[in-house]
Formats: sequence, C-alpha cells, structure tokens
Amino acid sequence: MRRITLLVCVFVVGATLVAAAASGGAAAPGAVRFVDRTLTCTTGIQGGTRVIFLRAQSAYGTGKRLEWLAQTTVAAVGQPVPSKPNYRPTLAGMTAGWPPTPPVTSGGIGFHNRLCKATRSKVGFARRGLVGGVASQLGDEYVCVVPRSMLVRIRVTFREPTELDLGRSFTSANGRVVRGQIAVATLAGKPLVYGEVAESGTARLFTPGSCT
Repeated sequence: MRRITLLVCVFVVGATLVAAAASGGAAAPGAVRFVDRTLTCTTGIQGGTRVIFLRAQSAYGTGKRLEWLAQTTVAAVGQPVPSKPNYRPTLAGMTAGWPPTPPVTSGGIGFHNRLCKATRSKVGFARRGLVGGVASQLGDEYVCVVPRSMLVRIRVTFREPTELDLGRSFTSANGRVVRGQIAVATLAGKPLVYGEVAESGTARLFTPGSCT
C-alpha cells in the first residue's frame, strides 16, 4: 500500500467530473435518484502486466464542513502522451460527503464510455476473499494485477434527483450522494475489488491481498 499525502478539495474523475450544486425545485426531465450500471472494462498494460489502480480517501473537515469529500476510484493504464506521460483514465469513480466547503458543493459518480461497455452480466457487491476497511483521510492507493477484461458495477443513491451527463467519453452525474458502491470482478464473477462512499464522508476499500 502507498499512502498519498496530496490533499484535494475537489475530486476530478476522468476529464470533468466536478462537484456541482444540488438543485432544488422540480426535477429536470430524465433526472434520477438511483443509478446502477454494470460494465465490461478493458485494462491496460504496465511493465508487461495488466493492472488497475485503486484509490480511496475518506473525507476531512474542520468544524461542521468537509474540506474534501470521500472518494473511491478504479483507474486503468492509459495511452501516454507528452503532456500526460502517466495518464490513468478513470474507469469508474464516486465521491460523497456532506456538507462540503465551497466551492465544493456536492458529490457525484462517473464511468468511462470508451474503455467500458454496458453488459447484462451480474456482479454482486461481495467482499469474499478480500481484505481492507476504512480508507485514511490522506488517501490509500493500490495496484492490482487483473485480466484483460473485467466487470465493473457502480451503484449510487442521490439525496435528490439528478441528471446523467451522457458525455462522449465519460458519463457522470453530480449531486448529493447518500451512498455509492463499486464492485470489480472477473468475467467469471470472482470478486476483485469492493469500494464504497457514504454521505457521512467515510470511504471503504477492499482488495485481494496480492494488491500492492
């Protein structure tokens, strides 16, 4: 395990999953309070091995407001470019915590549309054979060896209805998250990762013991 000491106030997932204010009044057309997606995602190669990068961080705050939100993300090896030699596209991620400190105004979820495709495969939120627990407020990061393709399920409940932003390469939804969960499994259904975030600002992450 590597502990990351970078303190962040806004969680950016992929290119543009940034916190946005939860709007009051009537819900917009197509707005939802519950999102549940299962995806087949392709992994990348680093050092001759296919790996994913996992990060979890519990929220931190002073007084009655959070300085940064809880987060859990699953990222892959990306195609490097001169401006981003260590590019790691986020396959799926989520943030939660209330109340935040401005300019952070909410949490959200997101998942990659190009590296991940929708599937009807079933993935449970199981911790069988995994180890872990509550993530630190400074952030915990792991690297796990995985197959070429894997299943990723992301599920979230929002406090109020919110719209899905169906971007070209990334789908996201911003709002006050009550609870979010991520599960990663092999195509045969063997659990590889389980993570969650809560409105209280707690993040949890469970991985195989072989992750470093």
